[in-house]
Amino acid sequence: MKRTMIIMLLLAIALFSFGCCGGIDKAKEMAEQIEETAKAAGHFAEEIEKLQDGDGNFTLTQSRIDMFIKEFPTFKEVMEEKAKKVEESDDDDFGKAMSSIGEFTDIEESLLDAGVKNPAEFYLTMIEVTAGFFVITSENVMKDAKGAVSQQIDIMKEQLENPDLPKEQKEALETTIEELEEAQDEETEMPEDITKSEQELVRKNCDIIAKTLGMEIKTEKVEEEEEEEETVKEKVEEDKPATPATGKPSGKPGAKQKGARVK
Repeated sequence: MKRTMIIMLLLAIALFSFGCCGGIDKAKEMAEQIEETAKAAGHFAEEIEKLQDGDGNFTLTQSRIDMFIKEFPTFKEVMEEKAKKVEESDDDDFGKAMSSIGEFTDIEESLLDAGVKNPAEFYLTMIEVTAGFFVITSENVMKDAKGAVSQQIDIMKEQLENPDLPKEQKEALETTIEELEEAQDEETEMPEDITKSEQELVRKNCDIIAKTLGMEIKTEKVEEEEEEEETVKEKVEEDKPATPATGKPSGKPGAKQKGARVK
């Protein structure tokens, strides 16, 4: 009943959009396309349910992350190709919308043909991987921001030590400091449907996930490696002799200089 009402509404919209002449044929074509899309979506939803437990949860594993990393370029290529076809069509805006529905009706079949073994599994994996990944990247941004905020708090605390500071300004600074310190204690939280072990899996694979998505981030691991590399460089500099042996006169007192006479 509900589906019938939707189709009737779409028919009315199509008649209004296309006009009476030839509008009925176009409206029927649109309704058929919507019907096909609904069937495809229903089948895809059934495939997703098969991969979830009784509570609707999907378990992220290393093998699924590996699958996502391997198949994401294929998924991206298929989606870009479909979007390109819609964009390059000569239809008006409404026609493009209908073309879009048509292109993405067979998305599951297109992905299978392109080499994505299980589109439903890929889809669920992509949701969890990207959700976890963006929380981790947010943590890195927050970490840098907290460093800047800490410096600002220190500056304001120094201002409070000024005995000539007016009472109103002092109270305003104290309030601001309190609010900033409370904000410093807030932590970025993972989505509730991602378990702690799944969080660690995403964190472990964060660098390769970033590369797969075409993004550049600095994870804690990368920062530690950079700090270690910087420490090694500093140590090398410290261990260098004050005057490197070059085979040339050093220029120190008592050394033989060019053109100097030595008795």
